[in-house]
Amino acid sequence: MITFKQFIVENITPKTIHKLADSKGVKWDNEPSFLKLTKRLTGKKHLDDLDQAGLRKVKDHLNNLSEQTEYLQSLVKTDQSERDEYDEFVKSNAGGDYTKGAKLYAKIKNRSSDDIFGERERLDNFIKTKFDFEKFSDDDWDNHFILTQHSDHNRQFQQQTLDALKKYKGEDHENYKYLHDRINCAKTGKQKYNTQSICEKD
Repeated sequence: MITFKQFIVENITPKTIHKLADSKGVKWDNEPSFLKLTKRLTGKKHLDDLDQAGLRKVKDHLNNLSEQTEYLQSLVKTDQSERDEYDEFVKSNAGGDYTKGAKLYAKIKNRSSDDIFGERERLDNFIKTKFDFEKFSDDDWDNHFILTQHSDHNRQFQQQTLDALKKYKGEDHENYKYLHDRINCAKTGKQKYNTQSICEKD
């Protein structure tokens, strides 16, 4: 028997997408990666420009996010939040002096000077996680890269990620070049692609 509810067609709005994105930990408010996503899925960047078919594509994509995608997004969201808080602290309490600000921030947060963002445990758990690179989206690669470049305490892991980037994205990919230079600077004090503003050996 067909019920009345089966005849109701869902009216998807940008607000619908915003709420779903929030529940999935996906940043959307003027977020370049989200604009890139909607462009890739629908051909248009902004939700307000989409018809019901376009909005449904975005909704279906968000509903189908894998566990590893949600995990990476959650880590990056926390990572960025910590760094934004730190930047504001340095500007407000250390006049923009990051050397002075780092010491003050670590003391106030009761953290060691080599873990001022309180991220070591999160990054160690991230490093131990086994990801299926075959199922990675462009956003997954970008998020994985962001976390990898902050894992300077584990150069072996960074090298493993570099090898994966070479295999799946190629040596011409921006993230490959950046991570290649980051690792080489730490090892030799030299860089190939000139992506690092400071290039010093560990």
